[in-house]
Amino acid sequence: MALCRPAASPSASAGRSASGPPSTTPSKDATKAEAGRENPGPAPQGTSSATPGGTPSRSTAPAAGCRVAYHLDSQWAVGFQATVTVTTDKALTGWQVAWNFRDGQQAGQMWDATVHQNGSRVTATAADYNRAVPAHSSLSFGFIASWQGENRPPHGFTLNGAACATG
Repeated sequence: MALCRPAASPSASAGRSASGPPSTTPSKDATKAEAGRENPGPAPQGTSSATPGGTPSRSTAPAAGCRVAYHLDSQWAVGFQATVTVTTDKALTGWQVAWNFRDGQQAGQMWDATVHQNGSRVTATAADYNRAVPAHSSLSFGFIASWQGENRPPHGFTLNGAACATG
């Protein structure tokens, strides 16, 4: 579930008073400009947050709305079984969990989700019976995969396209 909010453009606060919602009455200058067709575009909508100096604030990293626990259940000469548990802060009506394998592992059989792999990127999509997840709850699925050489844990977990914290 994405918790990232796109940064609003600096002009997004135009038409907004310092203490309240956007003005619904055009200013005299705006009325003149529109009458002369100097400003044919619509007034910007939305809000932006700014630091005291007037510069839009930007976050260097999105706040994680999910946490992932990856557990290697068992491993043998050419394969392994793992479980992925994702805790989400928001309610979900459908989900897709994705990650990257580091060492060429190939996901095979998966339960409680449908698997798709393209190169090192694996995507698990909710089954019909477990699409809905309440806020502050977990979803879980497991899989069997093959490996050769090394079998380091995957990285880059996302839930519905938004980065998740791991641990």
